Amino acid sequence: MLAGIVRFHQVKWLLCNTGASTPDTEQVVKRHLLISIIVIVLASFPASMVQDSNGRVHVQDIKIPTQNGQWVVADLYKPRSATSENPAPGVLTHKPEI
Repeated sequence: MLAGIVRFHQVKWLLCNTGASTPDTEQVVKRHLLISIIVIVLASFPASMVQDSNGRVHVQDIKIPTQNGQWVVADLYKPRSATSENPAPGVLTHKPEI
């Protein structure tokens, strides 16, 4: 969100310093910024529901130590219905370091 605000100010500065700034162009920039923020907020909820299968899967961040002292970071997806009496498979995904 901060990047969007910074981008808005950069566009506004560019418009003001090139002589292209009018009340209409500033309104358009503000409207596009507002629409972008609304889309991001509205898209975040369905994305989180997909991530944990609508609450049926528990997602846990784990760190696994390696032999050379480094850590492997991963996500563990485990069904909430999995217990010691009712075992179920889990999925481990590796998250590459950036």
